[in-house]
Amino acid sequence: MFIETGYISYYKQKWLSLNCHGFNDGIALYLLRVASDVDIIPLQETWLSVANYQNIQCLLPDYIVYHSSSMEDRIQNGILHGRPYGGTAVLAHKSLALNCFRVVTDNPRISVCLKNVNGADAIVSSIYMPWCDRSMDQIADYEDTIGSMQSINDKHIGCSFIFGGDLNVSQLSSAICGRHVVNFCVANDTLWLAAVKW
Repeated sequence: MFIETGYISYYKQKWLSLNCHGFNDGIALYLLRVASDVDIIPLQETWLSVANYQNIQCLLPDYIVYHSSSMEDRIQNGILHGRPYGGTAVLAHKSLALNCFRVVTDNPRISVCLKNVNGADAIVSSIYMPWCDRSMDQIADYEDTIGSMQSINDKHIGCSFIFGGDLNVSQLSSAICGRHVVNFCVANDTLWLAAVKW
């Protein structure tokens, strides 16, 4: 199941997927306000590097944070300009700590944890896809991320999958990236839930 920005209840637990557009005090205050009602929170566009993702943990101490960032190579190359390069996290409430484990991926655009839900394993991912500018580099990056998602599915056959994310393409898009997502959903019997306001 893909969840863009929105809120669902799944396996008697509450999930909120959120595009942060930069993790800051306003996002932290919003999450603190709703956190008592939410068990799992996939975040996208945290704009935090590996060196400073602890900001999430400090501001939301009731959650375990599984974070990755695609910003590292951009930071090493100097000053960032334009739209930053993502950063994703999966936050799991500490009451679920004994049932959640990090899943290592080969793609910095994806944060993943394995969660045992009522005796069944579920893979929870937060994904930030590259902005669809239709350049060859962007399409290659998009295809690489879809390939990483397929690898996660293939390595965890028998699990349920929830991908919270900013796909940077609409369900009605005829762009090649939109077709890649649709093909992934069809091949993996995955439901794509559109973004909703909560």
